[in-house]
Amino acid sequence: MRKLFLIVLMIILTSNIFASLPVVKTYDKQKDLIKGETDKISISSNGILSLSPEVKKIFESNQPFIWNLVANSKGNVFVAVGDGAKILCITSKGKVDSLAHWKDSEIYSMAIDNRGVLYAAISPDGKIYQINKNHKLKLFSELKANYIWDMKFDSNNNCYAATGDSGIVYKITPSGKSSIFFTSNETHIRCLTWDRQKNLLAGSYKNGYIYRIDQSGKGTIVYDSNFEEISQIQLAPDGTIYAVGMSSGKKFSRVDQDLEKSPETQTSLNSEDMIKIVATPSARKIGVNSGILKIQPNGVVKNIWTEKENVVQSICLLKDELLVGTGEKGRLYKINEDNKSTYLFKLTESQILSLIPQPTGKVWLAASNLAAVYQLGKKYERSGTYISPVIDATSKTRWGTIQWEEKNTSGGKVEFYTRTGNTKEANSTWNSWQKVSGSKKHGTIKSTDARFFQWKVELKTKQSVSNLEINKIRISYLQQNLPPEISSITVHPHQRKKSYGNTSPFPTGYASPNISSKTSLESSLSIQPIRPDTYRRTPTNGYRKVSWRAVDANKDQLIYTIHFRFKNDTNWLLLKKDLTRSNHTWDSRSMPDGFYQLKITVSDEKSNPLNTTLRADKLSDWFVVDNTGPKIKNISVNKNSSDSVNVSFSVVDDLSVIKKVEFSLNAQKWMWVYPEDLVCDTKHEKFNFQIKLPQENCRVIVVKATDDADNSGYSRLIIGE
Repeated sequence: MRKLFLIVLMIILTSNIFASLPVVKTYDKQKDLIKGETDKISISSNGILSLSPEVKKIFESNQPFIWNLVANSKGNVFVAVGDGAKILCITSKGKVDSLAHWKDSEIYSMAIDNRGVLYAAISPDGKIYQINKNHKLKLFSELKANYIWDMKFDSNNNCYAATGDSGIVYKITPSGKSSIFFTSNETHIRCLTWDRQKNLLAGSYKNGYIYRIDQSGKGTIVYDSNFEEISQIQLAPDGTIYAVGMSSGKKFSRVDQDLEKSPETQTSLNSEDMIKIVATPSARKIGVNSGILKIQPNGVVKNIWTEKENVVQSICLLKDELLVGTGEKGRLYKINEDNKSTYLFKLTESQILSLIPQPTGKVWLAASNLAAVYQLGKKYERSGTYISPVIDATSKTRWGTIQWEEKNTSGGKVEFYTRTGNTKEANSTWNSWQKVSGSKKHGTIKSTDARFFQWKVELKTKQSVSNLEINKIRISYLQQNLPPEISSITVHPHQRKKSYGNTSPFPTGYASPNISSKTSLESSLSIQPIRPDTYRRTPTNGYRKVSWRAVDANKDQLIYTIHFRFKNDTNWLLLKKDLTRSNHTWDSRSMPDGFYQLKITVSDEKSNPLNTTLRADKLSDWFVVDNTGPKIKNISVNKNSSDSVNVSFSVVDDLSVIKKVEFSLNAQKWMWVYPEDLVCDTKHEKFNFQIKLPQENCRVIVVKATDDADNSGYSRLIIGE
């Protein structure tokens, strides 16, 4: 018996600490995982963690930027780095050579012609240089343009150059002779590519147009994007156009909002309120809005970029997938044909400015801040680690289990670890990582009880293929039960409900006046007060309302109890119990006039066992219950002349300030009168005013006084002759 008692006591003591309902946090979407730390781990749109594609750094520099990158058929990579214009050649064997250098210029565009010769465009000089296979430098052409943004060669080795500030596309023959091929009304033509009919597709800056320019140089607008700038265009084999759009100013441009409301549209969108940005790669920074437009051959347009916090810097088509490089976080994404995005990996550099596919299926990546070049391979990493964002349970918490689902066809290994602490940021005061023990797809957390929690998972496989995946990670925990809290209580003024009925100045239910015609005004004034007693409000008034704000850190369901007491009374009386909403209205006419205080008690008993329930109380400010109208006293009437009298009286209220006093003569409209001091602002006011009497023999005066609680008191008198 004693042993059983000790067991029950232990259960009670334990449950007193951890008493609220268990919580399960599930990670089954990319947005749930993207804020964590990845090392060689990819995250799919539906929250699948897998080993990322293998990426290898082949070059790094202390230069801040890589403006452009091209590769030839022999596997050599040419890199334009800045500040200043410098061209480097990275051979297929990893050797780095410097080919050219201009101190006061930048290279925004490079291209390789059909013979494998490299061309570099210098800005703001408007010069294009030819660099032959022996790395000899030669001026190829000089254009009347400040900026040369892009170059493309046709099958006859003619070069087409996209320029600004004039928004012109130049055609340059193999001999270097230039001519204007197309003139736009835009400030810049930012990018060029060929479509399947050998027309040029061009993206512009200021209005964000996508042009189609035929072989004769005639241009038509394919799409008005509503972005300020179309910075890159890619064409899929089926004719689908992918275009990178960028704008400054608003966090989400109107094109995003409109395309989200109607995901597929053929209607051009106008942009009148975009803010001008500098159409240079240096303007591609956080705070700039971006999107990826997918324009299908049938004209249907959709913005397929959903990662609004990541600015698109570059795109690259790879079979039926689109690679997307971003900044300022240096992330690489993959978008499949269903427009679903997978976060592949993150570079140490903050921007991925260029993606160049190779015939072998590999991809060159150019990164900036600081400058680096990577090669993305076709194989996958063999090990990787993911560390979750910190979970804040808001109070001391008992951490339970981790469960997950996995796809593992290669005999790979999945290992979970956890750690806890009591600071928002994980630091040296936290407990060390503890391995989760248990069976496959389920494990027990061994980390000690604490408010903050973090988990990590390590994926390992012996094969460089994508055959190890985990998803639907679930963390269960039990918070320490914390008491609810009432932060504020508001007792509202008397509820003023409209009452529809008799509009006569005579109070409803009062007897008709007894009028005598025998009394003469010439000899004396006969004054007969009728029912001077206080008139109480109609049943539609007298209701009071109290509301409050309450919070519970465990998000428990709360119930409320209201008590009240008179001033100078220590006993609390029940007003209402078992309330689930945070307000209550009651009929205060059931309470005598006077000063009152409310006590609101909140309890979390609906969400916790009986012996673990917690409560909290809060008192309201003192307030007045006043359902009695003002009293009209000491009425006197003095004759001024044969057609006027002077009326004087005082108005007194025990609890509320006099708000308004009116009178009516012979049941006509109410007329407002001021007190002697001209301001109604106390509980006792004196009145003295003159009335011009009508010609009728019967003269009835009704006085109505209203207090600040909207109670009214009446007094009537008949003046006969």
